Amino acid sequence: MDVRRLLPLPLLAVVAAGALRVSTLFSASAVVSPDTYDYAGQSRLSLLDPAFWGSQHPPLLPLLWKPLPGLVAAVDPVKLGDLGPALFLNAIVGAVCWGVLALTVASLAETRRVRAIALLGILALSLAPEVSGWDSAAISESVSLSLTALALALAIRYVRDPSRAPATALALGLVANAVIRHGDAAWFRAHGMPWRPDTPALLGERPASAFKHDPRARDLRRWLDRDGRSAWIDYLGSHPARSLSLGHNLPGLIDPPRGMLEQYWSGGRSPVSFFPRGVLLAFLAAFSLVGAALVARTKQALLLGSWLAATLPVALLIWVLDAAEFDRHAIALPVLLRIVVIALGVLTLDSVLALLAQRGSYAAQSIPKYVGASYERSSPAKPSPTAP
Repeated sequence: MDVRRLLPLPLLAVVAAGALRVSTLFSASAVVSPDTYDYAGQSRLSLLDPAFWGSQHPPLLPLLWKPLPGLVAAVDPVKLGDLGPALFLNAIVGAVCWGVLALTVASLAETRRVRAIALLGILALSLAPEVSGWDSAAISESVSLSLTALALALAIRYVRDPSRAPATALALGLVANAVIRHGDAAWFRAHGMPWRPDTPALLGERPASAFKHDPRARDLRRWLDRDGRSAWIDYLGSHPARSLSLGHNLPGLIDPPRGMLEQYWSGGRSPVSFFPRGVLLAFLAAFSLVGAALVARTKQALLLGSWLAATLPVALLIWVLDAAEFDRHAIALPVLLRIVVIALGVLTLDSVLALLAQRGSYAAQSIPKYVGASYERSSPAKPSPTAP
C-alpha cells in the first residue's frame, strides 16, 4: 500500500515534525519556576471557585492541567508530582497548532515549489529552541506560543474565506490566546504603601501562594488589593520615562538573548530547526517587507503586516505590566516576527515567479508573431497565379 495515497506529503511533513518535537522530551527533565507552583495550585481549585478564574495567572493552563493525573502531590503548600504529562501536553499542542500554521502559510502560494518552501520554513521554525525549547518548562510559554501560531493561522483563513465557520474558529482562537497569557520605593511609600525593612523581599516572594499566606505581608496584601492598581497607573502617568525605557529592550524583541532563556530549555535539540538572526534575518525581512509592498499587495499581506505592527504596543503593554523577565514574557514577539517574515516572503516569491512566468508566456506568444511579420516583409512578393 502506498502511504502517500493515504497521507499527502505536506501532512506527512507535519506529522514528522510533530513526532520529532515530541521525541526530544524523552531526554528532558521538567524545568520548574515559581510560576509552576502557582499554576499547579490553581489547577486543583474547583471550577466554581472564583479564585480559579480570577487568579494572578490566566486560567487556561490550569484548566489544561486539571485532568492530568499525579501532577500535584499535595496542596497548601503545593508539592509537585509527575510533571511529565504536562510537558508532553505542551509538545502535542505545539505540534498541532504549528502544523495548522504551516499548512495555512503554504496554502498562500500558487507555485508548488514555493508551497514546499513555506511548509518546511514554518515547520523548521517550530523546531527551533526558541519555540520547542519551552516544551520542557512547566509554565505557560509553550502553550502561549502555540496559540499565537494557531490564532494567526485562523486569521489568515478568515481573510481568505470570511464565512461564519472561519469567524467562529478565529474568535475561539483569540479568546484562548488571551487567557493564556517594581519602581521607585519612595514614591509608593508616599502614596500609602506599607513599608518595613523586608518589604522589597516580600514583593519578590515566589511563588505567589507563599506571598499570599505569609503573615508578614498581611498589611502589604491589603494595600495592594485596595490601592495597588490605581497607584501603579498613577505612577506610570507621572513617570513617562518608565514606559519609554522599553527602548533599551527593543533589541531583545528582534534577537532574543538565548543565553538567558536557555535555563528554561532542558529538552534535546532538534537536528532540523530554523531561527534566522543577524544578517540573514535582515535580508529576509527586507526581501519580504519590500517585496510585499511592491508586488504582493493582498489582503493576506495587509493582515500579516498589521500583526507585525502590533508587536510594538504589545511589547509596551508587557513592559508596563510585567517587566520582570521581560525577554521570557515577550518571547512570542520575536517568534511572530519570523512567522510574518516567512509568510510575507512566500507571498513575495510567489508573486515574483508569477510575474516572470507571465512575461515569459507573453514573450513566447509575441516572438513568433513578430518573427513571422518580419519574414513576410523581407520576402520578395510572389507573382499572382492569375497574372498573364
